[in-house]
Amino acid sequence: MRVFFAALFALVRLSGIRHCTTVPGPAAARIPDILGRDFTASAPNQRYVGDMTYLLIKGSKPWYLATVIDLYA
Repeated sequence: MRVFFAALFALVRLSGIRHCTTVPGPAAARIPDILGRDFTASAPNQRYVGDMTYLLIKGSKPWYLATVIDLYA
């Protein structure tokens, strides 16, 4: 499926979705890099990565989005 980014950004703006970047404070704990920046896997179900974010939507509470990706995919 082709998505035109200008159209996507226009829809996001019309929906009232805002972005926000957080910066960790100097006392924030450092998470160890257990993958050693090696984002490859030779078979399914060996290595997973993930991330969490929240979406601020006008007139609504924050929506939280968590993703998990199998690095073999």
